Amino acid sequence: MSQELLRLIIALLATLLLGREARRAARGSRRRQAFLLGAAGFGVITLANGGVTFGLASPALLTVLVGVGLALLLGSLTALVLAYRAGELREQFRRASDYVAAARDRAGGERDAREGGERAEGDGRERDEEVGKGRGP
Repeated sequence: MSQELLRLIIALLATLLLGREARRAARGSRRRQAFLLGAAGFGVITLANGGVTFGLASPALLTVLVGVGLALLLGSLTALVLAYRAGELREQFRRASDYVAAARDRAGGERDAREGGERAEGDGRERDEEVGKGRGP
């Protein structure tokens, strides 16, 4: 598979994934706007990659397409930062935090089972602090 075709496929997948996320986001939210701008940006980059892959675009047209795509992606990042500042991503961060905590608990339980020891009392913060200060593994 040629490198140009691979770039085309990756840009198309990014367009589709961001479009799907935009449909799932609440109407009128900055988060939805961020996903739509991101999907549009990757869509324009997909067009540019298609032009390169199939030899249909001139260098001047490619420069314009890539510039527009990058501007849309920059707008997407800006909208995402605004959504974060407005608290629209609070639920996603809470779920990510819960997932990390659950994974940490599973990893701790597996480590204790491998070591054959019993789990220490407390919430594990003391051990984390010791490791952070250079004491412990």
